[in-house]
Amino acid sequence: MHLVAICGSVTPGSANGAALDIAVAHLATQGITSEPTVGIDTIPVLSADLADNPPISVAQFRSVIEAADGVLLASPEYAGGVAG
Repeated sequence: MHLVAICGSVTPGSANGAALDIAVAHLATQGITSEPTVGIDTIPVLSADLADNPPISVAQFRSVIEAADGVLLASPEYAGGVAG
């Protein structure tokens, strides 16, 4: 199985990033491979106008997701809930 790991926090050294790194390392001991953690900081804010001709960073992000068997997502909590 091949996973892609996505950290929902763009802050360097975030707790979410650290937790994701630990999870990926543990999964590796189970024979599960993964992409290096994919950062969302290069993905522009959603714009429906770009759907048919996305920026390079979006096209690359999509191809990484499509090639994976699964996604492991770590998202920060804001005000007691999951961020949008």
